[in-house]
Amino acid sequence: MRRAFARSALLLDVTVTGPEAWGWYGRTLSHRVEHPDRGVCWLRLISAPHDRAAGKIWEGNRTAAALFDGRIHKPFLYDTIESSREGYTYQAELHQ
Repeated sequence: MRRAFARSALLLDVTVTGPEAWGWYGRTLSHRVEHPDRGVCWLRLISAPHDRAAGKIWEGNRTAAALFDGRIHKPFLYDTIESSREGYTYQAELHQ
């Protein structure tokens, strides 16, 4: 999970600046990060076996961003990327 997080941070061009925060039964890992253009952000990585990379936990933030951004006060979702390795799929979300 930490290696996948480091790869995602590199791809999203962010520098990790804060302590790690684990969530949802070890399926998510987040850090405060610094983006060269957007400044301080939050990077969240979620993992799931390939056949379980779907559903509310996987799609919830993207769906909420599409439905509510601009109408409900919440951090803006800047970008998402997905990758796969050794039977797992990872999704990184860069938030305001």
